[in-house]
Amino acid sequence: MVSPVKVSAKNPKEVTLKPGKTYKKYDITGDKKKDRISIKLSSHKKDPSIKMKTTVYVNGKKVYSKKGYCYGITAKIYTLKNKKPFLYLNSWADNGDGPVNALFQYQSRKLKKVINFQALFGTKYGTYGTHPGGSVVKVKGNTVTARFDLMSWTIGPSSYEYQYKYKKGTLKRTSSTGKVTTALYNNTATAKKNIKVYKTAKVRSSYTVLKRGQRVQFLKAYVKGRNHFLKIRMSNKKTGWIKGQLKYSDFDNRMFQEVFWAG
Repeated sequence: MVSPVKVSAKNPKEVTLKPGKTYKKYDITGDKKKDRISIKLSSHKKDPSIKMKTTVYVNGKKVYSKKGYCYGITAKIYTLKNKKPFLYLNSWADNGDGPVNALFQYQSRKLKKVINFQALFGTKYGTYGTHPGGSVVKVKGNTVTARFDLMSWTIGPSSYEYQYKYKKGTLKRTSSTGKVTTALYNNTATAKKNIKVYKTAKVRSSYTVLKRGQRVQFLKAYVKGRNHFLKIRMSNKKTGWIKGQLKYSDFDNRMFQEVFWAG
C-alpha cells in the first residue's frame, strides 16, 4: 500500500478565487503543499441572486461559515515572501455592509480573522463611524498594507492605510497610527466651529485652537480602543491632532462644513 503524498505548491503573490469552483494547486494551510480550496455561496430559496450563507472548504472540510445576505464575494489568496498564505474574503451587499470583510489565516483547521475590516482594531460597529470595510492594498516582502474604509462621524467617507508585518506566526499591526488616504475633497475641509488641537495623540492638554472657518488638511489617524485622533495641517502650516467624534451628530453640530453622511 502507498499513502498519498501532497505535491508541493508555489503560490503567486496574489490569486483570485471564484465561488463554486474547486482549486487544487494552491497552498492555504501554510505547509507549502497543494490544498483543495472551494468557496460556496448558498442562494435564497426565492431569489437566487441573493446569497444567504458563505462557506469555505479546505481539503473537503468546512473551515469557515457565515450567515448573512450578499450579492457576491471577492476572494483572494495573498502569499508573503516567507510563503505564508492568507485568504481575503469580502461578501458585498447594500452600502457595502456584507456579512464578512476580513483577511484570514488557516490555524488549527479553521480560518481565523487576522484583519477584520468591519471592526477597526476590535471596536464595535459604529464606534468611529458606520459602513466599515476595506481591502489589501499591497503585499511587499512579509508586510501587508491594508486599507480601511469608513463613513466617519468626523470627516464622512474616508480611507486609512495601516501596515501589518508577519511576526510570531501571524500578521501584526505595526502601529496605531496610519495614513489618511481619502477624506472629503483632496483631504481638506473647513472647520465649522472652534476645535481644540493637541501636540500629539497621547497628550490630553491642547496647545492651540483651530478657528472656525480655517482650512485644514488631514494627514494621519490614530486609533486605539476608544481613542480616535486625526492629525491635521492648518492653514498656518502648523500641525497637530484633533479628537475624532465617537458618535453621530446632526449636521448643525458637525466639526467640518463639508462633511456629509450617506447610506
